[in-house]
Amino acid sequence: MKYVTCVVLCAAIAGLSGCATLQETLEQLFAPEAPAPTEPGQADLPPARESTPITVRDNGPFRGELASVEEKILEIVNAERATQGLPALIPSTALAVVARDHSTDMGQRSFYSHVDPDGVTPNDRITAALGDRYYLSGTSENIAYTESSRGFTYEEYTAIANQLMTGWMNSPGHRANILRPDSTHIGIGLHRSGNRIYATQKFMNYIVAKDHTHDSINLSQDTPALRFALNPGRELSRSRLVVRISLPDPSTRWETPGGRFYTGMMFAQPTWIDDTTFEITLPVEYGPGTYRVHFGDRGGNRTNTTAFPYRVVRQ
Repeated sequence: MKYVTCVVLCAAIAGLSGCATLQETLEQLFAPEAPAPTEPGQADLPPARESTPITVRDNGPFRGELASVEEKILEIVNAERATQGLPALIPSTALAVVARDHSTDMGQRSFYSHVDPDGVTPNDRITAALGDRYYLSGTSENIAYTESSRGFTYEEYTAIANQLMTGWMNSPGHRANILRPDSTHIGIGLHRSGNRIYATQKFMNYIVAKDHTHDSINLSQDTPALRFALNPGRELSRSRLVVRISLPDPSTRWETPGGRFYTGMMFAQPTWIDDTTFEITLPVEYGPGTYRVHFGDRGGNRTNTTAFPYRVVRQ
């Protein structure tokens, strides 16, 4: 009797997706071709939709085995990147939670897709979970599941990471996500449901992360400095960091020291604490309202359209 394990793969990049399927017998993996993904560049992430709450289970006696598979996948991912001269991805606990939640959701609600039954996309999930802290500039996602007609023995758990990674690396779309030069962080999450194991890889790149908890500023009190930290996974020089602030009144004119005018916006000069940490102070002299802080990493005056909002009030 021949036991057959089916492995199904799917990849998404900044809202684009393409799926591939492969079947693994005891003798051979057959990997079909999948279209190469479109380069997302500096992706502006849409507002996150609200997802149906799920109950995240630890898979009881399987959690230890699944955690070891996740660790092995990370090891293989970074080994593959090293062969291409790419830096290792930094494991992110926060990303791993997002990945594991999606694998759990697929298992509990019996669907297999980047988009859940409520219409929540990969960008929605990562923005809802991390968008209030990280200034995201690109995300991508790989998913897969493997199932066995006889269940999984302990020995087979040790082979699952290799099976999944072989499938992903044999598919152009998934391989591109794993070897994407501008990705800096990864989260991996697995979930077992019956004789099926779901796997999700989440990749991200960000420019800065918040190092403060201020969302609202009272004009009757001292204006706090807003602290941020550069992404340690990307080489970003101080001279290329751009900070733009959208002002509450879009008709406000701001003049640069060189005599140039901007309407409804201004550029801020960071105060550097060390090589990676800096502070900015909102120009609250422009009055109450919502200030939006944008960042860019290409020098000049170019920034992304996404922003960290801050509400300035007078009480």
